[in-house]
Amino acid sequence: MLTRAWYELRRAEMTIPFPIRDVTVRTLPEDYEARAQEQLRREVFAVLRPLPLFSPLSDAQIEQLVRGAALQQYTTGEALVQQGEAGDSLFVVRSGKVRVDLRSENGQVTTVAELGSGEFFGEMSLLTGEPRAASVVAEMETEVIVVDKPDLAEVFHLPMIAFMTFLLISSSATMGSAVAAAGRAQLRTAARFILFTMAGGLGFLGMQVYEWTSLIREGARLDSNPWGVPTFGASFFVITGFHGSHVLSGLVILGIVAWRLKSGRGTSQGVELAGLYWHFVDLVWVFIFALFYLV
Repeated sequence: MLTRAWYELRRAEMTIPFPIRDVTVRTLPEDYEARAQEQLRREVFAVLRPLPLFSPLSDAQIEQLVRGAALQQYTTGEALVQQGEAGDSLFVVRSGKVRVDLRSENGQVTTVAELGSGEFFGEMSLLTGEPRAASVVAEMETEVIVVDKPDLAEVFHLPMIAFMTFLLISSSATMGSAVAAAGRAQLRTAARFILFTMAGGLGFLGMQVYEWTSLIREGARLDSNPWGVPTFGASFFVITGFHGSHVLSGLVILGIVAWRLKSGRGTSQGVELAGLYWHFVDLVWVFIFALFYLV
């Protein structure tokens, strides 16, 4: 009982003070923690990269998994996971040995496998989030690498996404000013507001390109991603790409309308139609923002 309590406290990063007669003082470098974390990440990457389960993943996708990995120790007889409990993590045995127990409906427990160094379990919970299909118990002192499912919120640059949304909503306001100015026959003023609108749209598109690049670098593809949601990549890139193409089309339309206004050939009706299109594009983004970034 005391041994298991000690392991529980150790995994929770809690230490028990013991009386010590000799005190040794060591001065660690300022970057000791950062170097230790980097060393751990390299070790975990070296363990995960050769596993057949991760062979379809790129190095960037493996690195994304490594950032959510941790080392944990268990003592003999201690359960790592319990059958039926919720889980979203994968365990890789680094040292020691575990057994896999399956409990039947009548309560009978059968050991179906034993896993040693380099072997893993819990992959279905990592990929799909389904409950644990069996219990896993340490047969000796065991150290495992626990790989949690990456948090998609950590991948998105939410402050930047919020600023993108602000830019697009602000551009809708300047477009409204352009329509109002055109209604008063102030065509050059309308053209100036349209240029402000285009600046907001260009800023939005530039940040969207950066967001796409970041997600691709993290391992997101149309047919795969490291976050365990099979349809995320396809739905995200198709929907945001479709919207981005409409923003680009809107910028072309606004550019033509502004040029016609500057040359004296524009009309208030043309400005109003362009404004309706731009407001629609902005409204669609509000729904996309709520769907992908807030839900």
